[in-house]
Amino acid sequence: MNPSGQKLSDKILSALLSQFPGSKPSIIEITDSTFKYQLVKNDNYSYFLVGYSINTSGDLKVDWKNAESFML
Repeated sequence: MNPSGQKLSDKILSALLSQFPGSKPSIIEITDSTFKYQLVKNDNYSYFLVGYSINTSGDLKVDWKNAESFML
């Protein structure tokens, strides 16, 4: 992964950890405008796709309200 991609994944993982404490979030896939993630709670796995954007300052904005669940 290139350095800017690593920074993006770090920002996304930080946002996931903040949004879902205790749910062991992990990133499955990142595209230019969405990412897929997994949550684990009490040995139950949930998978979601959510949109995001990066502003000119480099801040991550995640559209948590429109996250879509999917089957893996």
